Amino acid sequence: MTVFIRSILLFALCTVSFAESTPVPLKTVWLPLEAGTLEVTPYSTKIVRVCFYPDPALSLKESLVVIAKPSFDGWTIKHGKNGATLTSANLQVEVDSKSGVISFADKASSPLLKNSDIPRSCNSNSVGGTPSYRVRETFQVDSAQGLYGLGQYQDGKMNYRNTDVRIMQANKISVNPFLISTANWGLLWDNYSDTQYQDLKGVTSFESEYGDAIDYYIVVGDSMDEVIAGYRHLTGAAPMFGKWAYGFWQCKERYTSFQELKDIVAEYRRRNVPIDNIIQDWRYWGEKGMWSSMEFDPATYRAAEKNIEEIHNLNVKLMVSIWPSLGPDTKIYKEFDEKGYLLDNKHWCTGKVYAPFNPAARKRYWDCIKCGLIDKGVDALWMDGTEPEFTGTGSQDTTLIILRMKSVSFCWDSAPSFAFLLWCMCTEKTKQKSGSFWGGKRPGTNENNTENSYEKRIRLLGFGEKSICQAIQEAGDASSQHGCNCIFQDDGRRDRTALSESDQSLSDRTRSFRQKTFS
Repeated sequence: MTVFIRSILLFALCTVSFAESTPVPLKTVWLPLEAGTLEVTPYSTKIVRVCFYPDPALSLKESLVVIAKPSFDGWTIKHGKNGATLTSANLQVEVDSKSGVISFADKASSPLLKNSDIPRSCNSNSVGGTPSYRVRETFQVDSAQGLYGLGQYQDGKMNYRNTDVRIMQANKISVNPFLISTANWGLLWDNYSDTQYQDLKGVTSFESEYGDAIDYYIVVGDSMDEVIAGYRHLTGAAPMFGKWAYGFWQCKERYTSFQELKDIVAEYRRRNVPIDNIIQDWRYWGEKGMWSSMEFDPATYRAAEKNIEEIHNLNVKLMVSIWPSLGPDTKIYKEFDEKGYLLDNKHWCTGKVYAPFNPAARKRYWDCIKCGLIDKGVDALWMDGTEPEFTGTGSQDTTLIILRMKSVSFCWDSAPSFAFLLWCMCTEKTKQKSGSFWGGKRPGTNENNTENSYEKRIRLLGFGEKSICQAIQEAGDASSQHGCNCIFQDDGRRDRTALSESDQSLSDRTRSFRQKTFS
């Protein structure tokens, strides 16, 4: 009944016969087509949402990432014989009433992009017994435009013309289905399942394995910066980090005690090399059965509050890693198992992943983090294993990531005066709103200890200074005593004088940069 009433209202707001008319104030355009229903809804004078769904019962889809609400201010609609033209001060949208093809133009009526002649498609493709569709939308984009975005990949490509990209979270790959053009428009594909982007033979397309509808947003601006601002308007503003988060981060796989953490920081201080943050990677909780217990192992990480306070007294913040997978011997696993807060899929740690689809599970997950880690003095959280790392999840993968970030975001609701940093091993739409970031970790190995590799790593740190990166993190492997051994560890493989000179040069340049930036 809700959908039926909504349909009648939309029909009244926008006459679908498209008879000739003068411009009138715009509401949502609702156009029934042979294969389904098309909706075009403004979210600002620079943003419109396009939805196409074959089943009206699925039309009230709620986005997990878009927080903006429709806004019709500044829009008019003019009906013609073949369709309608929606116009604002910044964007012009033409809808063909027969084919459903949509064309987008800027405020000067210059074409930006349009649907291609290949019809959009929604083919039945149920998931877990739940009705769903395999959805695809195609576009024509002028060949002179460059297309960028889509996340962080390690294939060396920047311009995604004449190529295809699988938009799916994986280790060392961070995805965000926001495409941005050099013609100053962006497209946010609002789908959380395995998605294929393709730009071949004059057709640009997005195709997702599962979805209730085709759902995307077109954002325009006078510059790429304005397009990114439109993205933030849709998905949330990015808060500024504390000053401490913009400095040097030290990490390796892995430290084994609070004493080792303190020794590493003390060595930085002894050499007068600036350091602001140190990261405790996994297994601070103990053996595999205690995986991500949200507690420090009392055998190897005794007196957590006292030791973390001593780390703070060295003027350094502490980050620890947390996982969505819970070991079967942990208190949190047993509680979540009893309450039905775990997913059925087995994780390679022998435990299971908690169910972020359940709001109560999300809330309790955060409570355990706060009690076991934050209240002990931990300053930042590294959300690891967010792919997630088990098979057979289908369309859940990205949804799990988004909802897991919502779990940890309870900190803002339950303790609004408390501010800490999230570092997530992925990226997704709306991530910036949660105050989290992903910095593109690189290995901290010596690359056979060559002079060239040593110089490259010094240059990497110099790049961080000159480009004012959000943060620089040096990630060492298990064999690196300090995680950064070719610079800070005298292990007999490098000349002590050379180390000292490099330390001094790095120290001077880093200190100068910090003074200029934060004074």
